[in-house]
Amino acid sequence: MGDLGRKPVTLFEIDLSYCTRTYGSAPCAAVLGTTGQAKCFNSKFTCQDPANYDEGVKVVTFAYNQDGNPDIPGIFPALQSVSSRPGELNLSGIDPNKSALGVRARVTAKLQDFANNDTWLDKYQSERVSGAALFSGIGYQPEDRGQFLARMFTRFPYYSGIPCRVRRGYAGDAPGDMDTENYVASEVAGPNAGGVVDIVAKDVFDLADDVIPAVSTGKLLEALTIDATTATLTPAGVGDTYEASGLIRIGRELMAFTRSGDVLTLTRAQEGSSAATHSALDTVQECVVLDGLTIPGNAEEILTYKTTAFDAFIPMADWVDENNTWYSGLVLGRVILSRPTVKKLLIGELCALGCMFWWDPIDQEIKFKINSPLLPGEEYYPVNDESGLLEGSVDIDRAEDQRISSLWMYHAVRDWTDDTLASRNFNKLTIATVADNQYKVDVLKEVYTRWFGRDGNDTAVSIITERLLARYEKTPFLVSGTLDVKDRPAMQLGAQLLVETYALQNVDGAVLAEPMQVNYVEYSEDRVKFRAETYSIQGKFAFWLDAATAPADYDSATEAQRATGAFWADATAPDADKDYVWF
Repeated sequence: MGDLGRKPVTLFEIDLSYCTRTYGSAPCAAVLGTTGQAKCFNSKFTCQDPANYDEGVKVVTFAYNQDGNPDIPGIFPALQSVSSRPGELNLSGIDPNKSALGVRARVTAKLQDFANNDTWLDKYQSERVSGAALFSGIGYQPEDRGQFLARMFTRFPYYSGIPCRVRRGYAGDAPGDMDTENYVASEVAGPNAGGVVDIVAKDVFDLADDVIPAVSTGKLLEALTIDATTATLTPAGVGDTYEASGLIRIGRELMAFTRSGDVLTLTRAQEGSSAATHSALDTVQECVVLDGLTIPGNAEEILTYKTTAFDAFIPMADWVDENNTWYSGLVLGRVILSRPTVKKLLIGELCALGCMFWWDPIDQEIKFKINSPLLPGEEYYPVNDESGLLEGSVDIDRAEDQRISSLWMYHAVRDWTDDTLASRNFNKLTIATVADNQYKVDVLKEVYTRWFGRDGNDTAVSIITERLLARYEKTPFLVSGTLDVKDRPAMQLGAQLLVETYALQNVDGAVLAEPMQVNYVEYSEDRVKFRAETYSIQGKFAFWLDAATAPADYDSATEAQRATGAFWADATAPDADKDYVWF
């Protein structure tokens, strides 16, 4: 009951890249009057010795102008509002109204600019007052020159992609003990005429707007005949931006190469392409080859290509464990990326193989999950009218546009230089169809996947399409509602629920217990709003037991082994009510 009188506290934090060096002290070689007329502000933009810039972090915290804010250095009561648009999952990329990665989370912090003496952000504030930090020797009062936010973003203009946080707690809580959502800065607007600054931050997939492969700037110095085996790049020196060997694309031809300086030694007509003549100044685009990787392996290669921004956010051990559990043995094909493609689009294509990637702002990780039933021992989190759902908050909808009666998956790429994913560029088509469509109206979904290479993979594609069809052959229910704050730890994107509410009824009017998966969740100080969709996967699943410890037959198995394992049995075996899996 004591919590009822507690005052909510919201903080918005931003991490500025702040140099750890001291101006003019080794290894910093900056010299006042030589490298600059004033000492730097320990930012990259004002650095006078970039070779010795040593990146650290300066945390700037904004709070509402109220009592109860934490008493810590670097906190400023300039926060006017924090508005959020939570992320939304597109489970297995099925919803046609969302991108395959769903809707990315977004938060906007509105700040009021203010006068400040600059002691928090300026390491040499006192020297600017005395004049020691200026070559002229003439000092000034920082609070008389501009305002805090306008100065901050002038000194630190490279804000795109830097970490931001929203912390929510109560008066007396330490910031580290508050519920925390993690984002990266995306946009800054202002200050406007009234001194208002808007900072927009998004989930880390905002960092996946760059491309793979990187755009190549080299061109052919001279025309390339159909049988030539060497080529020279222009402008001079551009060869150093290419790898020592690999694969390139010129026009519609792919060629293997080795490089010495700007000179390429070529093996023509690779990966199913044909040799052709090429003109001087044709672009020589370097390709990326992804070969023999799993789904999470490909995702990691894509996200970490030419950047370290995702390194801290990929729990690869968890990804591998999830993949080995449900897609054990599934290795994708040899894939050629011959043109720069936005990374998040490629991750979205992987989702179409029956999995999901999403940003978890609480755990500060990119999550990976495969379309699958619960593991043995796992349980649905119970959500019901009696213990959680607030009265009058439940709403039921039916996702008619997500039902599938026939799933067509095209695979086996014909031409890696074809810049579109369309049926004409695939040699194979695998079709999964509902045997008895009770809805009478057929709903076709087509998927084009490059991820099984030029050969395709009939077996793997058949398994994937059948699993997806098993989940979406019936129109999914969508349940939205509001829960008490006590349910917040369990209500995460991707969480699996067992929903019991008066709004879900069986044919005889009894309350129906429906397995569901969360695809939207929004937090406030004392409430959790959510939306979940049907998580019904048809069929029976089991695991092969450890040969060293498994029982020889079903009758001698423990209950846990029976619930977990698959047992060989004749289709005419007695005790048909037991959980045999017949082969």
